[in-house]
Amino acid sequence: MADQLSPPFGTPIIASHYCAPDSVHLIITRERSIGEKFTVTNSNGNIVFSVKSSIASIRRHMYLFDASGNPIVHLRGSIWCDSWKAFRGQSAEPRDLIFRREKSSLFQLRTKLCVPGK
Repeated sequence: MADQLSPPFGTPIIASHYCAPDSVHLIITRERSIGEKFTVTNSNGNIVFSVKSSIASIRRHMYLFDASGNPIVHLRGSIWCDSWKAFRGQSAEPRDLIFRREKSSLFQLRTKLCVPGK
């Protein structure tokens, strides 16, 4: 029986097909529009990811899509404090929470990441 190799960086957060065994050169381009919009391309100019935000909301919402337009991550930010929550796909359900990023104090020098179940 052949040994199965584990990914070089542990368990992928989203899916292993978004991981690369070696470093990858990516170019992030910000598009001028209402709301935030970014395109992530590889060195050949192929779109790898895109990021879009919604502007009609009390909370900040950003969505990460793969090259096929499939939603990968929904980032939901708080307007009142410097915090973000990341969810799988387009969900905002607690069961789909991947991690939470928050700033706990005004003088905090490092970002705190909270990963459920870890």
